[in-house]
Amino acid sequence: VSNHFKMKNLPNVSSSTFTVLSYNILCKSLGHNGIPWVMNVSPSIKQQIEECLPDHLPNSSSDDKISFPRFDQWVDETLTPVYLKHYHKNFDSGNYAQMRNFWCRTCSSSNDIPEELIGVRFAEEDVVEYSKTGNWEDRVKATNLRGMARKTLPRTIADKFYQHVRSVDEKVYSWDIRGPRIYDQLQNADIVALHEYDCHDVKADYRGTCESFSEAMSKDWDGAFLKDPLLDRDPPSGGAIFWKRNAFETISNIGGIETVDCNETGFEGAVVNIDLEERHHPISGDGTTIEQTQPILM
Repeated sequence: VSNHFKMKNLPNVSSSTFTVLSYNILCKSLGHNGIPWVMNVSPSIKQQIEECLPDHLPNSSSDDKISFPRFDQWVDETLTPVYLKHYHKNFDSGNYAQMRNFWCRTCSSSNDIPEELIGVRFAEEDVVEYSKTGNWEDRVKATNLRGMARKTLPRTIADKFYQHVRSVDEKVYSWDIRGPRIYDQLQNADIVALHEYDCHDVKADYRGTCESFSEAMSKDWDGAFLKDPLLDRDPPSGGAIFWKRNAFETISNIGGIETVDCNETGFEGAVVNIDLEERHHPISGDGTTIEQTQPILM
């Protein structure tokens, strides 16, 4: 890269001094408060839930005195397994990114199922079904977040917990709120490397007007969107690198923001997107790994 880029002369700044910022975006993939390992719940709601829990949760030994954080154990043993099994990477649903978001939504009828989830059917309130084989005789049922809370907590506490999770989602995790905050943070750097980058075309009010993230960045930055190898992903995802236009330039003096597919180059070879051909190896019931290649999304 050093053969393709050069740093501009900045006033009062050493030619070897610049700021690099790295950030995980996760706009759509994990961008809501219902994801068990990023869930943000107030102490008062946690306390109310803990007061409802039995002295020992199902996976606890009889001599194990459950202590703080019992709420976290409830999440780990009740919510996380269901989310991971049915919602996190459910390619059978028709759109696994939508399925992740659907985990945190209510479902009272087939009308509540997003049209992108072509492999999902309504079963009962807060329960849907899908088929891993394409044969509905072998359908699997999946309960959502609210349904799991209602199964394991008193109804009033479960609904209070669910409404609180959704409220935090709208105030903190919603991209309309979170996106502009991230955009403002990025302006303090000279180079930014963005991982799990899925907001390239996502619109929000980043600079006082509704525009895509890439349009907002194009005001002061050049850069490259390095798409991941999963074809037809919606929204497009991957990594991105941006360099501030008043600090860096390519040797060939090419500017703008380019999209670079896997195993392709951009900026006349200055940027290379290499597919490392990693494979997902889920753990089977007997402890062995099963090789799984992510399919093309249609």
